[in-house]
Formats: sequence, C-alpha cells, structure tokens
Amino acid sequence: MATVQCQECKTVLDEHSTCTPEQRMPCPKCGSLSRSYHVSIDDTVGLRDGLGLQARHADGKRPFLESYGGADYSKKLGKHVEKQRVVDRDNDEYLEHIVDYETGAVLHHCEEPLSAHTGHGSDNPKKRSGAG
Repeated sequence: MATVQCQECKTVLDEHSTCTPEQRMPCPKCGSLSRSYHVSIDDTVGLRDGLGLQARHADGKRPFLESYGGADYSKKLGKHVEKQRVVDRDNDEYLEHIVDYETGAVLHHCEEPLSAHTGHGSDNPKKRSGAG
C-alpha cells in the first residue's frame, strides 16, 4: 500500500493513491494539490552455499577422498536441501546425509562401506530405450 503525502509540506494525507487530480482535496495544511507517493516492498532472501573438496595422492590419479557439505537442489522435491557426502576410497567408507532445510527432517541417510555402495551415480545401469 502507498503512503500519500503533500508534495509541498510533506503532510501525510488520508487519501487513496488512485485518486485523480480532479478528485483530490487540497492539503489541509498548505492547500496544495501536488502529491508524493511512497511505496515499500518487503521480501526475504535466503542464501545458502556449500563447500566441496577432493584429495589426491602424489600420483594424481582418482581422488582418495571427496567431500561436499551444503546446499543442493533436489529435482525430486523441487527445492534446495542440505547435503553432506563423503566418499573415502582409502578407508572404504561412504556417507550421504540429506536434510530438508524447511522442516529439519532427515530425508535420506546412507552410511556403508564404499565397496557395498553399488548401482548409484556412474555405476547406475542405464535404462534401455523402450523399457519402463
């Protein structure tokens, strides 16, 4: 909603912002028909970030440790969630923990040996065309 003020003396007027100049009453303080309109818009912006890392041995091959913690977009839910994932190849460990930012509910938790974590990501078998 807009606040209407007299343009000349800045008195706040009890007048709707849609009044045409012909419908206006003179300012009770100075008699002016000039007006200023002040509109405020309030909104909230939420910022989320994340941090990922990869650690490699001196030979520079595949990372022995990968980690990510922070915001991730869930296509299934259509919103951002908080994700923590650790892939530790040297110690054969896999951890993934996903939480709903809005409710705090745990949406997914998986903690198992990495060697048992098969059929996911790049190890997921592709669907055959026409199947399903």
